[in-house]
Amino acid sequence: MSERQSEKLSLVSVVAIGMGGMIGAGIFALLGVAVSIAGGGVWMAFLLGGVAAVASAYSFSHLALAYPSRGGAATYVNRAYASSMLAGSLNVLLWLGYVVVLALYAHAFGAYTARLMGLPIDGFAAHAVMTGSVAAFTVLNLVGGRVVGRAEAVLVYAKVLVLVAFAVAGVFAVRADRVSLGAFDGGGTVLAAAVLFLAYEGFGLMANTAEEIRDPQRNLPRAFMVAVTGVVVVYVAVSFVAAGVADQAALVNAKDYALAVAAGAVGGSWAFNAIAVTAVVSTAGSLNATLYGAARVSYVLGVHGELPRQLGRELWNKPVAGLLVTAGLVVLVTNTVDLTGISLMGSASFLIIYAAVNVAAVRLRHETHVRSWISWLAACLCVASLAGVVVYAVSRDPLKLLFLVGMIGLAVGVETVLQKFGLGTPTGTNREVGAVAAGKDDDGP
Repeated sequence: MSERQSEKLSLVSVVAIGMGGMIGAGIFALLGVAVSIAGGGVWMAFLLGGVAAVASAYSFSHLALAYPSRGGAATYVNRAYASSMLAGSLNVLLWLGYVVVLALYAHAFGAYTARLMGLPIDGFAAHAVMTGSVAAFTVLNLVGGRVVGRAEAVLVYAKVLVLVAFAVAGVFAVRADRVSLGAFDGGGTVLAAAVLFLAYEGFGLMANTAEEIRDPQRNLPRAFMVAVTGVVVVYVAVSFVAAGVADQAALVNAKDYALAVAAGAVGGSWAFNAIAVTAVVSTAGSLNATLYGAARVSYVLGVHGELPRQLGRELWNKPVAGLLVTAGLVVLVTNTVDLTGISLMGSASFLIIYAAVNVAAVRLRHETHVRSWISWLAACLCVASLAGVVVYAVSRDPLKLLFLVGMIGLAVGVETVLQKFGLGTPTGTNREVGAVAAGKDDDGP
């Protein structure tokens, strides 16, 4: 093997990146919300959400091979849609989606940390921890965030082992009546599946490795399938055991730290603390890595005029402005929106983006070589899931839907203002976000 080949990422490394992106906080933060919607059918909801993720992963893998860059979804959107307004609006929505996901991670980090410290998870102390975590990782990204990112990759498989150990240890204590068809909320299970798509959205990170993986034509599609299907299995097993061993009311009341409550029902305080510590480490790594990625997205969108050009400027060879603006918005959302609202908004925004990416795979099929019916199926599943999120929001809390509409309106409004008044950098119709992202990766935030 040549020296250059030895420096490239292996299949195992890329699978770790994908699994780390998905397991980062999804199961830890969303379990309580999902149980409140689906009841004992939460494990089926994770399975249904996983089907949509697997189908979308197919499109992502083919797009990544056709257009290898570190721009990911932003690159594919710009390639596929000639309308700069449409592409720009989708990419701004992508950035806002990252803001929401970061707020979800901060919520989970604050809740598990507060619980370990014996503090109320809805009190001032917990919100101080949430805000402090965002501030701390913003500073860390400015001075050396990549070190923590590498450490997170090493910890991925350890996190998976902890979750698998919980599932194996708890399966013998599952009460069948809590997870049987009689315990399902049919409509709620479908709606929960739509919300739980957010727990899988991190698989898109693997697309950014297309230039760095060994033998990409062979290994990249395998990495997508192994990572996504592996996470589906872990999520289904863990949620099945959690719903089967713990009282539903206890899981719903726990909200952010529901998985730790389920672990406590299996192994007592030591199991509770083991899951809580794993969650803190996991969400910390996710905060760091996703803040790094979101700052880079804001930078490249600033360079290409899809956000104000000031966000595309560097200070000390780092996209400081984009990082600070992103962090500020995360703190605002974290402290003003409840967990259910955050998960709904995040899931809806990524469902829109991933539906657009699936359609992009079909529009570019002469270069992506996808089986069109698979990508169309994935797009339809995303749209159907989005409809489920909207129905849930309308039936339970219409104000959350207004927040989503506000996100979409803001994305379109920002792009409209930038184009009308020339506040962004002039761009062509075939903008390549990924090229800029790749050029700045080594010196990233």
